[in-house]
Amino acid sequence: MNYYSSNHLESLCQTLAENITNHEQDIFRKEVIITPNAGMNAWLKTELARRNGIFANFEFTGQDEFFALTYQLLFNGKLRNNKDFIRYKIYELLDGDFKTKFPEVAGYYHDNELRRFQLAEKIAGLFDQYQLYRSEMITGWKTGNLATINSAEVWQQWLWNKLNVESKLELKQRIIQRLNAQPELIREFYPVISVFGISDFSQFYIDFFNELVKYIKVNVYTCLPTNLRATPAEYQNELLVSLGKKSAELSAIPGIADFQVIGNANDSLLAQIQNQILHNQTGADFNADDSLQIASSYTPVREVEALYNYLLDLFEKDRATAKNVNGKEGLKPGDVLVITTDINKYAPYIKAVFRNAPVSIPFKVSGAANNAEDSMVAALELLLKFTEDDMTSEKVVSLLEQKRIRKRFGIQDCNYIRAVVRKANIRFGFSNAVEDDTQYVSWEYGLNKILLGYAMLTDEEYEVKENLTLYPFRDAEASESYDLFRLKAFVDQLKSLIEAQKEARTLADWKQFLVEVIDSMVYRDDFDKKDRTEMSSIYKALSFMDQLESDK
Repeated sequence: MNYYSSNHLESLCQTLAENITNHEQDIFRKEVIITPNAGMNAWLKTELARRNGIFANFEFTGQDEFFALTYQLLFNGKLRNNKDFIRYKIYELLDGDFKTKFPEVAGYYHDNELRRFQLAEKIAGLFDQYQLYRSEMITGWKTGNLATINSAEVWQQWLWNKLNVESKLELKQRIIQRLNAQPELIREFYPVISVFGISDFSQFYIDFFNELVKYIKVNVYTCLPTNLRATPAEYQNELLVSLGKKSAELSAIPGIADFQVIGNANDSLLAQIQNQILHNQTGADFNADDSLQIASSYTPVREVEALYNYLLDLFEKDRATAKNVNGKEGLKPGDVLVITTDINKYAPYIKAVFRNAPVSIPFKVSGAANNAEDSMVAALELLLKFTEDDMTSEKVVSLLEQKRIRKRFGIQDCNYIRAVVRKANIRFGFSNAVEDDTQYVSWEYGLNKILLGYAMLTDEEYEVKENLTLYPFRDAEASESYDLFRLKAFVDQLKSLIEAQKEARTLADWKQFLVEVIDSMVYRDDFDKKDRTEMSSIYKALSFMDQLESDK
């Protein structure tokens, strides 16, 4: 294993860029880079292309995904020990003998299927962590041994044994045995793999990669705050201590280190703090400046607004100093990296603030989930989350403001629809009750009134059925009124969708149902490359259901 470490991510990226250009292998064979997240993937794509002039035929994956790929390559079958399979299997087990054996736990979800599924998801994640960090406990469960006297371990052991799957430790041993017998299998497909930017290695994966280096080249690039080889107890710097023992363990691995002092001793506050961490020092007097700032905002959107104002001020100051003082090119948007704790939470606010700002700052959001605005996934998620309680006038019209849904039904003007809905006194519910007169503010009554006003040139009442009359809504005669027919089609389709979701289905049937919802309620352009790519990713995401069905 070639191990590279540095306190500069840019330095590690440069080393990776140099190494991937020196590989003596078939240029048509895809090379694998294992990274911690999608944000790192996006950054590496840009940086490696900039440094090497080209970046192509590489595959990004995570540690778990590569482990599964290796198993699939060696045994020609998909790994059954994954969170998707385990989640649904636990969901089934929680509904059987488990209720009788462990009534206290079963009392949490009782007959609530949503709670049962949520609990199954949490347990599946817990079992995945156990396999990586408590493998001896999982092994003991198979032989009936418990690691603690905690009652929670008893029902977890019962569930794990009922799953009847091999643990990751057992799978790793099988992989090693197959590699010893047929090392050419992995050499042919993965002669070189790169592990970049992961700083939270479990011992499981450290051992796994150490086994792989017997057959292929493994290059590991790790960003660490210090190269000091010491135990956590020997750390003096409080920030260094807070990183825990994992940082100390990684620092002790022999390899090629490139740790650099940042600036001078009397440089910026940030540089001083970084250098103190690097040298494990404490107690120095810092020079206060604006290189490290802490801001407090009352909402996420206000945080983004404060960020925008800060960046705008930063660019203005830099342009004045960089060009007017020393004549050099100043700071560019591509030089700025903004990191958040949860990019999915901040992505919509970032787009809203930066797209509508008075001064445009180019930006790109990386690592966010596929349910971003104006995507098919976002439209599908909005539709599936819509319930009967959401059938208010504003929520239904707001649903139409989603671009993909609006275009699918051919609606042109949401503002016109909102105004007509308000004038027609549509408030909530699809049909509502006769007893409390709420039917008069329902969607069914209001839409019938609107369509009757379009069809009949009269203000006289019209008896629909016994004890129910309509007064035609005359404002529906305008040229824009075709949108009202489309609104009627949308509301009817939405009602059918809400009712259809109540039906019990197999996983295969749910997959077909989701595809039908996309076809009937979400717009896509089959000639648009982006739409074809997104649709392909949706089909790929749904394909795991077929595997789950076959594994039962």
